[in-house]
Amino acid sequence: MALTIDYVSDWQTRLRGRIYWQFKGKPKIQAWVDMVARQFSDIEDALQTLLTLPSIDDSAGAQLDLLGRLLGQARGGVDDDTYRTYLFATRFANKSSGTAEDIYRVFAALFASPMLILSSPVKSFRLTLWNILTPDQAAVGLRFLRKVKEAGARAILEFTTISDDNIMRWDVEGHGWDVSTFGSATQA
Repeated sequence: MALTIDYVSDWQTRLRGRIYWQFKGKPKIQAWVDMVARQFSDIEDALQTLLTLPSIDDSAGAQLDLLGRLLGQARGGVDDDTYRTYLFATRFANKSSGTAEDIYRVFAALFASPMLILSSPVKSFRLTLWNILTPDQAAVGLRFLRKVKEAGARAILEFTTISDDNIMRWDVEGHGWDVSTFGSATQA
């Protein structure tokens, strides 16, 4: 949904019409109103230009490539929907200061996955994703983890690469857990 704002084309007339009667015809007041009207016009033109800029949600193809160049995220041969996801995550990663909340926000944008972040007092943490990742997705996750983590921090990304049938599940026959879910862990 695009935001629209009514455009005022003549701020000078609008502001001159609002001058109190005792100040009408005074040259210094008229000069001041004209100066303010020019500034209002410049601000309105700039804001109207901002409304026409492409957004990640509404863009496709070459527009997404342009936004990717602005954000510093290469397309890497992925389709528009995947690239749009990477751009959202990059936007959060670019503003990150390495906190757990920042890391959570980036990975929630990347993989709509339940996750767990466990930190230790020695500047390290483990990020566990409960989604099944392909090797390509794991490489993307590792790249984003390196980008978003605090400098000098040790980060471990845990994930699974096995099928949904082998995820940890409770055995109804009473034998306990059947299969361990985490097939992979990598360090950033």
